[in-house]
Amino acid sequence: MSTTTRHPARPRGFSLPEILVTVAIIGIFSAVAIPMITRTDRVARSEVANQIVTSINRAIAGYRQCGSEILLNANSDSGADETSVMLLLTTRDAGVVGSPFLQGTTWPATATDSTETYRAQWNGRFFVVLPPGTSGTGLRINGI
Repeated sequence: MSTTTRHPARPRGFSLPEILVTVAIIGIFSAVAIPMITRTDRVARSEVANQIVTSINRAIAGYRQCGSEILLNANSDSGADETSVMLLLTTRDAGVVGSPFLQGTTWPATATDSTETYRAQWNGRFFVVLPPGTSGTGLRINGI
């Protein structure tokens, strides 16, 4: 005769306190991680904008080394001066040895005064970055 021991039935699933603790832990991780991800994205966008403007300013320095000067006054209300400088730097045979100084299709070309985007603004000598939230017209930095 075999004797079998019966175990009391175990409840299946999780108890309410276990579920609440798990949800609380996930909430704490989310509260810490989301701001860090957002900050990382903001820093990356700022770095890309600065690198693009640095490339444009290097092209301006190359233009000046060939004996030419860009004589355009800054006009913060219009994107015409920024567009003119970019046209000068990207036009083939602009009368300067080695032109164009700036090549590629990703360079800024659209003037905007939107305070929601990064913009490159001409200050009369070189370009500066206008981050989101600042006023002024400049060339929209594409992809940012």
